[in-house]
Amino acid sequence: MEAANVNMLVRNVRGLNARCRRDVLRDAVAEAGASIVCVQETKLNVINSFLVAEMLGSGFSTSVSLPASGTRGGILIACKNPDAVCTLLHAGRYSITATVTVNGQDAPWSLTAVYGPQPEADKVEFLDELRSVQQLATALWVIAGDFNLLLRASDKNRNNINRRNLGRFRRFVDELQLKDVYLHGRRYTWSNEREDPTMAQLDRVLVSIDWDARFPFAFLQALSSYASDHCPLHLATNAMFTVKRRFHFEPWWPKLPGYQDMVTRAWSSRCASSDPFVCLDHKLKNTAKELQKWSSRSIGQIRTQLLVAKTLILWLDKAQGQRILTADERDLRKQLKCKSLGLASLERTMARQRTRLLFLREGDANTKLFHMHSSYSIKKKHIAKLEHDGAVGLNQEDKEQLLFNHFKAIMGTPSARTEHIDLLALDFQAFELGHLDAPFSEQEIWNTIRSMANERAPGPDGFTAKFYKASWPMIKGDVVAAFNAFLPKCVCSVQPAQQRPDNTSAQETRCCLTGRLQANKPHT
Repeated sequence: MEAANVNMLVRNVRGLNARCRRDVLRDAVAEAGASIVCVQETKLNVINSFLVAEMLGSGFSTSVSLPASGTRGGILIACKNPDAVCTLLHAGRYSITATVTVNGQDAPWSLTAVYGPQPEADKVEFLDELRSVQQLATALWVIAGDFNLLLRASDKNRNNINRRNLGRFRRFVDELQLKDVYLHGRRYTWSNEREDPTMAQLDRVLVSIDWDARFPFAFLQALSSYASDHCPLHLATNAMFTVKRRFHFEPWWPKLPGYQDMVTRAWSSRCASSDPFVCLDHKLKNTAKELQKWSSRSIGQIRTQLLVAKTLILWLDKAQGQRILTADERDLRKQLKCKSLGLASLERTMARQRTRLLFLREGDANTKLFHMHSSYSIKKKHIAKLEHDGAVGLNQEDKEQLLFNHFKAIMGTPSARTEHIDLLALDFQAFELGHLDAPFSEQEIWNTIRSMANERAPGPDGFTAKFYKASWPMIKGDVVAAFNAFLPKCVCSVQPAQQRPDNTSAQETRCCLTGRLQANKPHT
């Protein structure tokens, strides 16, 4: 069962002594629907339940706080009943840690809210304090707040970066095996509010590997920075955004028995059109559909099969300790062990491609690092919402329409040019390029495909060069026809209806044309 979503708001408020600032915080909490609130730089020495209700709203019945030092600092963690409750675990000089129990979840978190110091000597003490907190924290650990430290050089828009502190912070994150949750919406979280501002990402959320594995759909975004020079962070533990999964050719398919026969049957499907591009597109789509069906039937769920094989082997191992196995049982046990090795290798191959990690060792396919990389790109590329001309798109259809309207508007219509560049006056060396219009030969296309990397940059149809290499005898006729239909349409045609958009063989076509141009490149 999927865990229910919990919203957390993290904000540096620059003081809560004024009533107007408390009202702003209360509105931000209500707008975010936050059940957990982490506030830094409260500048308050005492925070009671009445003040919490005034600042955050009714329902925040449990809270822990770190008093301010004079007019500086001060941290607050508060939870809204009945969604979550918190109890004090540890209070330090720069951080406060609470045990957070979320309604409906059996395992509590450890939530550490931080307000990092400015002096360099204090930053060392600050990181050491967090190291000591790790010994008390549970496996599900979250560290959130204003760290006053940079994790990457790109976290600041200026070049004057304290590399020593940056290195210390990076070593701290690596040593404690923490993950920096990707921030959507803004590149920087703080600004000095000047005409030519200095900006940096000082506020962030770090989580343990176990927390990230427990909440794979966590989503962090920046909100408006009104009433402060820091922007608030909104963390949803289970955003549950849906991703339309497109077809992707798996490099291990050609190694399986029955692949060639399946591709031959799928590729031989009839196409009503005589246009080579339409036929190629039709056959690629049909082959993609049939490949997915065939893979599901032939391979199924890898993990499920591994689990079944391991369970059966365990039963046979137990039986072997009590009696002599029959010939059929010994043969089954041997087959299951071989199958387990093959499935484990297959799982590693699949996971390596999906994560783009080329340095995997044996056994890495099931590590938490692996699954973190698998989900990272999806989280990073996800667009929560789009805004255009006052309209807001939240679902897939609305976002597609907003993108279409935006690019349609900026493309506009061509205007008459009053000036032009006379390239002939530049006295460039002339080359005979008439051969670029010559028809492509089958050997030329095949040489280009062979030179392409197997698993790199699949086209919009999801097919990589590995597919073309493995299936060339079956598909070469249609591919060559589409290649040779490309040049006449692009070079000679003047009718809009006869122009071709980027198509399924465009990547290979560009590579062929690049090869022809390189042949004419002067040697220096």
